[in-house]
Amino acid sequence: MKIAIIGLSENNASVVEEAKKVFDEVLYAPIDFIKLEVGEEQRAFYRDVDLSTFDIILPLVNSSYNEFMYLCLKILEKNVYVPTSSNDFFIIGKKCLLMKRLMDQGLKVRKSVFLASNRTSRMIIENLKFPITIKSSSGKRVKVTNEETLNNVLSLFKAGNIRILEKPIEAESVIWFFVVGNEIVASYEQVGENLRSIGVDEDIVSKIYRVKKAINSDFFVVNFIRKKDNLIVNDAFLSPDFSVLNNVTGKNTTQALLVYLKNKVEFERIGVIQSIFKSVHDFFRGLVKS
Repeated sequence: MKIAIIGLSENNASVVEEAKKVFDEVLYAPIDFIKLEVGEEQRAFYRDVDLSTFDIILPLVNSSYNEFMYLCLKILEKNVYVPTSSNDFFIIGKKCLLMKRLMDQGLKVRKSVFLASNRTSRMIIENLKFPITIKSSSGKRVKVTNEETLNNVLSLFKAGNIRILEKPIEAESVIWFFVVGNEIVASYEQVGENLRSIGVDEDIVSKIYRVKKAINSDFFVVNFIRKKDNLIVNDAFLSPDFSVLNNVTGKNTTQALLVYLKNKVEFERIGVIQSIFKSVHDFFRGLVKS
């Protein structure tokens, strides 16, 4: 079985090493070297390699490449298994759409404001007050404490780029979960710079299940802000930091994901073969009866 992993850097040796233990053929494709062809046919290539010839496409990129990866998955998902559909990938990469989905599942999310221009900054100041955290589409955050700094930071955004403004929360801790299929593969708590592996209770499992319904992906990372007895969804995304997950929890989360993907494709293929066999069997049984 063949897997193509689309990543950010030119080399992700640890992921490739684990993939080689699970798959017969592994291709690691930095996204900057992928080209899409749209015309009479729609195809996606890494250099001269047609990505539709692989069994699995695993995207491990952040929201900076959201539109490009959306189109790439839209082309490939017709013939190749991808763990997240193109539409869901696009929504997960757009914070405002993701937060709407999470809220529709009854989850608490942090208060955020989304802007398309700087003209409404006065309204933001009146509603959020200072300090305010400004977040870019790449995930970088800047904390501002006065109007002058706010205007200076907002002026760096190009016209049409979404600005995300959030009210900082004094969290007791941030808890992280890596979910593969229906299983919480890894979980840990962060207090300041300290990280420790933790277990999960029924309340957490219920919330994770609702996050999965909102995200609709075969894997994801989600973190919650813990404040007193409240758990507030802070963020969810599809680019796990495997080194942190593995080091903190002592689990091989990379392998857990790769094995799951392979097993799912194999199971689905067995189902298709069984369905074809049943159809052929029923056909010949009908001929015998006639």
